[in-house]
Amino acid sequence: MVFGFAMDGSARTQPVLTELLAEAGFASLSAFCRTAKIGRRTARHLQEGNLAAIRLETLRRIAVAFGVDVADLIERFEPAVPLAAPATTDWQLEYERLRAQFNELETHLREAWDLAFFRRVELLLLQLPTLRKAADQNPDLSAQTVLDLMLPFEEFVHDVGFETLGTPGEQVPFDPTLHQGAGLSPGEPAKIKTVGYRYRGQLLARARVNAVG
Repeated sequence: MVFGFAMDGSARTQPVLTELLAEAGFASLSAFCRTAKIGRRTARHLQEGNLAAIRLETLRRIAVAFGVDVADLIERFEPAVPLAAPATTDWQLEYERLRAQFNELETHLREAWDLAFFRRVELLLLQLPTLRKAADQNPDLSAQTVLDLMLPFEEFVHDVGFETLGTPGEQVPFDPTLHQGAGLSPGEPAKIKTVGYRYRGQLLARARVNAVG
């Protein structure tokens, strides 16, 4: 699948699209289309900045592949579209509708996430104030009691797609793309001090490591 920038309507939006592709690390529009799983027609709409012609679920997939949200994606393209175009009024109305629809969806998703998070860590949230007071009154309170209460939270974090990198004390060959440590060369033995995290394959935090010995 090969796409070019030869279309007349894409002249003003090409810099925006090129910038987004570069920021997301895509070498070409074709590579992006394969990742976002979009076809030639959708790619053409994207080149022309005609986001209103793209279905919301597809637009969300495009935004995720670019590493932005839908509202940001729309705002990036809006200034590149000529305000004097014949269909400007219809275009703006469609974008306002799309933006309102996305904002409503985003609110519902955020509320669903918040409620799901609360349900999974409810026991921890209910017991934490009592546990804090008990710790104040009894400094020798077992750390295991605290760790047991953290289990629902840890399960939730893993269930939604967060993945830990390594375990404390584990010996690994140093990999600068996954590990953070001073004075270490790639492949050199290292010991994990604190874990790192990935989210659905995307690196969020490298594991901190120390040299072995």
